Amino acid sequence: MEATQHDSCNPAIVLYYNSTVAIIEKAGIICHDLVAALRGISEFVHFNLNPVMVMSGEVPVNIEIISLVSGGKLLSPQRAYELTRKAIKKCSGRFIFLYEDALLRGNISADIRALVDELQPKKVIFCTARPRLNRYILNGSAYIGTLPVDRTLLASDPAEPVTESHIPSIIKKDTGLLSKCIGLADIERGASYIASIIEESTERIVVCDARETHHLKTIAEALVLGQGAWVPCGSGGLIKEIPAAYGFMEKRTVIKPFNNNKPVVLAVGSLDEVSALQLAIAAEKSMVYPVMVEPADLWGKSGREGKMNELASIAAERIEAGQNIAITSTHSHYSPRVHSRAASLFATVVSKAISQQSIGGLVVIGADTAYALCKELRVKSIQVKGVIGENGGTLIAEAQSKEGTSFTLGTKGGAVGDEMEIVRAIKFMRSS
Repeated sequence: MEATQHDSCNPAIVLYYNSTVAIIEKAGIICHDLVAALRGISEFVHFNLNPVMVMSGEVPVNIEIISLVSGGKLLSPQRAYELTRKAIKKCSGRFIFLYEDALLRGNISADIRALVDELQPKKVIFCTARPRLNRYILNGSAYIGTLPVDRTLLASDPAEPVTESHIPSIIKKDTGLLSKCIGLADIERGASYIASIIEESTERIVVCDARETHHLKTIAEALVLGQGAWVPCGSGGLIKEIPAAYGFMEKRTVIKPFNNNKPVVLAVGSLDEVSALQLAIAAEKSMVYPVMVEPADLWGKSGREGKMNELASIAAERIEAGQNIAITSTHSHYSPRVHSRAASLFATVVSKAISQQSIGGLVVIGADTAYALCKELRVKSIQVKGVIGENGGTLIAEAQSKEGTSFTLGTKGGAVGDEMEIVRAIKFMRSS
């Protein structure tokens, strides 16, 4: 294969296969997790492409790279299947990338079934490795460090317990589809060799091992040789390698801190201890004033509105006084059965707090919180601008509402970043 290196302002991705031109004009990335999806499409920014997350309405035909959140992460497999298939249908005619969690959380089998039923792809290429985070695929199983994911603390996660590490077993259990596994020894032999294995396999699902970044690069290059008949399914590690594999030139840019003196509001819904530590350090340094929200106090309808208004009023007073605030449920009691309901109630409190205030930006921590809050704020689309710092902790974007108003949105996963991540994000978004 000889790939042309072309002007990346051209939305068409042009590659030459023995004088046959294959053009993949647009891409659609589908994910259950809003924060992960934004992180994934942020990679395209480094190739002078302008990815946009579409939260509601029809998918604009004039946007090159779009991403949709199907929203079925914590729902039943059947409902997840319906939502994923609906999202795939919305991306009709686009190059599809199905974004899956590197730790095998969520409804992976339902997603694969929806992809196969809707697109009837010749092959689905599956690889969720994230070598930079020490998450890899070996012999078809997902690992964190030396342990399969089902032998880590994720096995006892109250919301999404991981009970299986072997990817072909996960897929077969609920779909009946068989998988072909390609091991590291074959991956090391290069893209053409991998492509020949994929082409000759009788199984529709192909699971690729990957332990190093160059393995993902090789898999992406093999994907190109499928000439659009093979659909990739994986996490941010694989998606990061796709633009270069299709001929786009990388040109990394660093976004500059804002010239802003308005308060920054953080919505911290993650229960991860990493976020808790980051928030504690920001509070100790007087960077934020924490407003604690206990969703369990809001379960009953009686008094719920009054309690929400009370919390929102406390937060609004601090914002009006010029303080950065962190509205947080990080230290709240957790109940798996009402997880999505807790996120929705929390989002309502945040929305009430900022509805009448002028703020410099909103930073949302935690995927479910981000999704619920964007829905509450009637966000229509999100355009990624970049990430803070070279290692990229907090992602910066511009969110636009259905009414046409826009605001600066920062997001990060609950376990992302070092202990100074929240402090760093505030200093980036507020100059004084």
